Amino acid sequence: MISRRALAGVCLAACLPYGTLAGQDARATGQKQPPVSSRGRLPVAGCAGQPISGIVVIAQPAFTDRLPARLEWVRRAVRRTHVNTRDDVVRRFLLMKTGDACNQIRRAESERILRAQPFLVDARIRVYDDEAGGVRLEVETRDDFSLIFEPMLQLQSPQVRGMRFGESNLGGSATLAAINWRDGRAYNDVLGAKLENYAFGRGRNEFRLFAQRNRFGQDMELEVVRPYYTDLQRYAWIGSLGGTRGPMEFRRGDLPRNALTVRREFANIGAVARVGPVGRLRLIGASLTREGQRTDAQSLLLTREG
Repeated sequence: MISRRALAGVCLAACLPYGTLAGQDARATGQKQPPVSSRGRLPVAGCAGQPISGIVVIAQPAFTDRLPARLEWVRRAVRRTHVNTRDDVVRRFLLMKTGDACNQIRRAESERILRAQPFLVDARIRVYDDEAGGVRLEVETRDDFSLIFEPMLQLQSPQVRGMRFGESNLGGSATLAAINWRDGRAYNDVLGAKLENYAFGRGRNEFRLFAQRNRFGQDMELEVVRPYYTDLQRYAWIGSLGGTRGPMEFRRGDLPRNALTVRREFANIGAVARVGPVGRLRLIGASLTREGQRTDAQSLLLTREG
C-alpha cells in the first residue's frame, strides 16, 4: 500500500518542470549549468522604462552552423580548442545593468558596441517580459575564430621565411596575444610580440603593448585608451608612450649603404568630453604631445650580412 507522503512525492516530481529539477540537481552536484534562453518561455517585450530584473549572457562559439561533411572536422577542432568569451567580459560593454530602467537607445547602443569588438562577429540583445512587471535582457554573442596562425612561405629554400602565432581571445578574456618571427639573414631575425586587452581595467578600456626587434633597430609602444564608442558616454581619453631606434640610410647608387642611427622617443596624452544633451552635443578636447629625436655621430655600413 502506497502512503500519502510517497504519493505526494511522486506527484511533485512529475508536475515540476524539467528546468526546476535540473536546477536542484545542479545545486546538489555543484556544477554550473549554462544559461537558459528565454525564447519560447517568456513573451517578447520592448524597452519602455520597465525595471530590468536580470541580464543573461549566452556566448556562442565560432562556427555554430554545420559545415559540409568533408569539412566538419574543422568545425569540431575549432570548437574544442576555443574558449567562449566570459560573461563578465560581455557585461562590461553594456550600458545597462540589473535594476536600471530599460531604455531602447541604450539597448541598441550596447548591441552596436558589442558588434564593434574584434573578437565578436555578431551580438543581439533581446528583451523579454519577466511576467512580474519588469523585463529580462538576453545578450547573445557569437565569437570570432580566435587562433592566429600566419606562416610566410616561399618556393625556394628556405620555404619558411616567417611566422605569426597567437590567440585573439585568450581564455575568453578579450585579450590578443601574439608573437611573430621573420628571417632576417645573418642572425638578424625580426622578433616581435603584441598584447592587446579590449576590456582593460574591468571597463570599456583598451590596453596595447607592442615590442619588436628589427634587423637594424627596435620599436616599442605602450598605449591605454578609453574609446569614444557612443554619444551616451561623457568622456574619452588616450595615453601613449614609446620609442624607436633604426638606421637613416644615405642612398648613393651602387656604393655601400651608409646610415646613421636615429633614436626617437614620444609620449602623448589627451581627452575629449561631451558637452550638451545627446543629439545636440559638442565635443571639447585637448592633447599634450612630447617628441624627441637623437642621431648618433658615427655612421654605420649596412650589408646583407648585418
